Amino acid sequence: SGGTNLAAGLQYVRTNSFQPAAGGRSNAQKVVVIVADGGSDDPPAAYKESATLRKNGTIVVTVGVGSAVDATELANVASSSNYTVQVPDFDSLGLALDAAYLMTCDAINGVNPGKACEQRAFDLVLLLDTSASEGLTHFRQQTEFAADLASQFDIGPTKVQVAAATFGSDVYRQFYLNQYDDTNSVVTAIRRITYSGGATYTQLGLQYVRNVFFADGYGHRKGVPKVVIVATDGRSTDKAETTRQAEMLRNEGYIVYVVAIGNNLDLNEVNAIATDPSRVYQVQAFDDLQAFMPTLKSDLCFACGQDPADVVFVLDSSASEGPVNFRKQLYFAGNVTAKLAVGPNKVQVALVTFSTTAYNVFYLDSYDNKYDVLDAISRTRFISGSTHTDEALSFVRLNTLSTLHGRRLQAQPVVIVLTDGQSSLPQNTIKEAQLLKGMGAVVIAVGIGTNTDDTELSAIASDAAHKFNVNSFDFLFSIQDQIVKETCEGKLPTPAPHPECGDKPADIVFLMDASSSEGPLNFEKMKAFVADFASQFEIGPGHVQFSCVAFSTSVHVEFFLNDTSSINDLLGKISNIRFYGGTTMTDKALEVVRTDVLKPENGGRLGAADTVVLLTDGRSVVPADTRRQAQLLKDMGVNIITIGVGGSVDTAELENVASDVQHAFSVINFDALKSIELELVQTACEACTSTEAADILLIIDSSSDESAALFKQEMDFVSNLISGFKIGPSNMQFSLMTFATTPNVEFWFNTYSTKKEILDSLQTVFFTQGDTNTHEALKFAREYSYLPFHGTRPDKSQYVIVVTDGKAKDLNATIAEADLLKKLQVTIMAVGIGANADKAELEAIATDSSHVFIADNTDALKTIHSDITVRTCDSIFELKTTTAPPPAN
Repeated sequence: SGGTNLAAGLQYVRTNSFQPAAGGRSNAQKVVVIVADGGSDDPPAAYKESATLRKNGTIVVTVGVGSAVDATELANVASSSNYTVQVPDFDSLGLALDAAYLMTCDAINGVNPGKACEQRAFDLVLLLDTSASEGLTHFRQQTEFAADLASQFDIGPTKVQVAAATFGSDVYRQFYLNQYDDTNSVVTAIRRITYSGGATYTQLGLQYVRNVFFADGYGHRKGVPKVVIVATDGRSTDKAETTRQAEMLRNEGYIVYVVAIGNNLDLNEVNAIATDPSRVYQVQAFDDLQAFMPTLKSDLCFACGQDPADVVFVLDSSASEGPVNFRKQLYFAGNVTAKLAVGPNKVQVALVTFSTTAYNVFYLDSYDNKYDVLDAISRTRFISGSTHTDEALSFVRLNTLSTLHGRRLQAQPVVIVLTDGQSSLPQNTIKEAQLLKGMGAVVIAVGIGTNTDDTELSAIASDAAHKFNVNSFDFLFSIQDQIVKETCEGKLPTPAPHPECGDKPADIVFLMDASSSEGPLNFEKMKAFVADFASQFEIGPGHVQFSCVAFSTSVHVEFFLNDTSSINDLLGKISNIRFYGGTTMTDKALEVVRTDVLKPENGGRLGAADTVVLLTDGRSVVPADTRRQAQLLKDMGVNIITIGVGGSVDTAELENVASDVQHAFSVINFDALKSIELELVQTACEACTSTEAADILLIIDSSSDESAALFKQEMDFVSNLISGFKIGPSNMQFSLMTFATTPNVEFWFNTYSTKKEILDSLQTVFFTQGDTNTHEALKFAREYSYLPFHGTRPDKSQYVIVVTDGKAKDLNATIAEADLLKKLQVTIMAVGIGANADKAELEAIATDSSHVFIADNTDALKTIHSDITVRTCDSIFELKTTTAPPPAN
């Protein structure tokens, strides 16, 4: 009892509790956890004592209880605002348990270094300010901080990789991501970094990170998070350019933290550099850098700190639970939430309870911070009733996971279902779970006690790894960490770009009917379909660009082709498209695409395939104008695909608008849109137009220079290449030959007439070994492959694509045979793999240097097929235009 003399308490801890006589150890991290329900008697004295502790390396955590606490004081006393926890009352202290545990144990500097990152790989670049304002002493403190941070991680080629650069008047590269492969080497290299001085050219540092460190060949791993930590004590020389470079990093998926030191900063600039304001760490002086090390490390390591996720808790509130056990479910949900990085750009949380029906407690966009979420969870009431799990899953699918209520299409939806019994309608529950998983949600099922149905739980969960059982409500705590791990890492595989055109230059415009007949719910389904479709492509200025136009009585360009540069950016913009209502003025939408959207200033590119996809559920108001506007687009070379939904569409109109009847699709309702997605992507993706045709002979090296593993990768390359073309007697034909000492024909041009037959046959091609007699393969091709009875067409372009990883055994004979083929007007492409490929030899074999492709390593074969596809199509077009008859007088 008594007053709240926090300053005296902190002083006692410093002068007594941590002293050796009381058991304080010199090599142990010191932590103070303060639990209070009101403000201190002397806040300035408390701040001073806390600062003294923190300067000695002590971590200070504050836990505030009730409404009388001073949040500002809690933050000022704590090591940082990230080291404070607040709960509404003493009964809710359990909700703060895991947050406090995380702050005092998992994130402690030096305790189990790297433990929090043992399951996570990322590529980290340290960008350190070495300008004159730092000075040598402060710069040394900065590098020591960076070295200490790096020492926390398990560094290696499959784990965390670290690179470093400094910036002043110029950028000074210190080491690349793949330069050191163990923690000690990285720490030593950081401590060797020298001070340079100069001005503060932050913009050059950010540009260097994007253009150099994460370029091919410097160690960045595809699919691994790209993390940048910028440490600076001043303002950049060019705020506008610094902001622009930071925006480019953000749009390309980089996660940027800023360590802002001192008072000579522009906080607006600092916030603009970071991915979001929560990733800005501000300290008053270089001496304070170590104070927030654990928080930064924890944020870097925690799986949910980087990738956005929309998490929905679905809690059983039926009679079998009872209020006491229901409260234990709330504690569980709160403890899991406490370990998530909650925020608008990170993890969002929603809560649904269910008994006889489903009850929304709060939506994904109801709260934008962890503490409001925890407070809302703690105030959730028990309901009682029967166990209609199906109603809850249906509510989540149709309502909670709607962009109307905060769902972000770029975020992974995760649904965590807790129940202590079998559902009232098991078949309905299983059906709803399948529909929920079908929309891309990861579903985690937790069965509590002995009355659950294991078969039903398995059907609800995404797979066996996402199904959990505990004996009673008291044992929920035992699986909390596993649930957090599955929530954070339970991301479904990102679809690879479609092999036929996922990364080819194309400009695709979606025209989305937002008229009254659609209704907001169906419009949401349309948005989800557009998002799924877009996810099949490699997004960016050099690849595929998307624009979305919503139309009803008026036309709304939601975003232009050049407004997005990454898939996450694109999906975020699709999420924000709103429903308008009104009439169906399709003609006006087509006109806007022609006169505005496809213009160069809005991202339209010469040489990129232009495609318009029209989604509508009804007839246009002015059919004649709709057909006329569609024809004007088609006259420009734009490919038009139409999709009619429901029974009110005019099929004849849709076929007239589309490029041809093969480009007109129809489905019975919006739920059936998913069923045509693959066919639609296929239609949008044919590598060459239906009027282009050629005979392509693939000659694949199977000599002893190869290995069985490399040969398999070559065959994967062949499969990817063939997948990029329209196959058939009137389109592309393929023949395949392997060679070592002698050539071996796998199939002729007329052996197969469909893509499926060819791709199936590739599974039976064997690795043979022998000499690299490339000349024999070319000779055989010249003498036999292009004979009419083997399917070659004299009026079509003829191609040979040679794939090899070594030098020909007889170079002179190889060049001579290649020249003989070229004299027959056969275009030769040469593909070299790995370090042994001889570029001069390949250029001698190929038609010219533009027909030579080199994959520096076997992994590059996975992407080089797209370059060859584009070059083939371009070559066919060039041949057609150069051999076309002169125009009539």
